[in-house]
Amino acid sequence: MLTGYAESDFRSDAVQRETIGVYQQNPKWWPSAGKGAAVECAAFVAAFKASAARHTGDPVHDCWLVQRWDVPGSNWPDVGPRFAESAETANYARRVAAVAQIIKTGRLP
Repeated sequence: MLTGYAESDFRSDAVQRETIGVYQQNPKWWPSAGKGAAVECAAFVAAFKASAARHTGDPVHDCWLVQRWDVPGSNWPDVGPRFAESAETANYARRVAAVAQIIKTGRLP
C-alpha cells in the first residue's frame, strides 16, 4: 500500500524517467514492469516477503529493501547514515500516516 501511494498515487500509467506503473518498476530489473498493476503488485509483494528477514518494522525502511531508491552512502541492505536525507525517503515517510486512512476509506487524502 505504502509503495503504491508513494511511488505513483496508484496510477498504473505513471512514468518517471525509466520506471513505470504503480510500483515504478524499471523493466531492466523487473520483468513485471508494464504488465499492469496486479502483476506489478504481485512482484513487489513477493520481493517484500523475500526480504522479510531484514525487515525492521519501519515501513519506509522495509519498502526501501525492495525499491532501493538512491541514498548517498547506502550499501544494500544497510541504508547508511544519510537515509533520512533522501527525497524518496521523505516522500515515503510523509505518506505513512495516510495509509491506514486509504485502507479504511478507499480514497486518497
